[in-house]
Amino acid sequence: MNLTEDAVKQKLRRMGLKVVTLQKSIGTTTSELIMPEELPSVEEALKELVAAMNALKAPGLSKTEIMRLRTLIQTSNLYQHRIAEYIDYRGLEKKLVDLTEKYEELNKREKPWEDTPTPQPQGEPNL
Repeated sequence: MNLTEDAVKQKLRRMGLKVVTLQKSIGTTTSELIMPEELPSVEEALKELVAAMNALKAPGLSKTEIMRLRTLIQTSNLYQHRIAEYIDYRGLEKKLVDLTEKYEELNKREKPWEDTPTPQPQGEPNL
């Protein structure tokens, strides 16, 4: 049977069936992504993570919705890991501790009068 595609569609219409044509989906490429001006904070990522976790608790979710929420959780976890590497919290914390120690040392050197008692004026008894 050598029927053309149009002939088959016409036959389906005559039989009362709906003819559905598939449209080619346009995929998203990285060049089409909208880049944010600033990175989301860790707090925002954690809030999104908790929101997705809470949404998973809802009964009657479709498989598609469950997959979407799980993807959100995974990407949130990955983002938190990557942002920690980017910011290098450990390095910043070490620098902060070092600077705090240096600041305290400088304070001790510059304020020697705090270690000595203040002189009492003549004629007044020491209490």
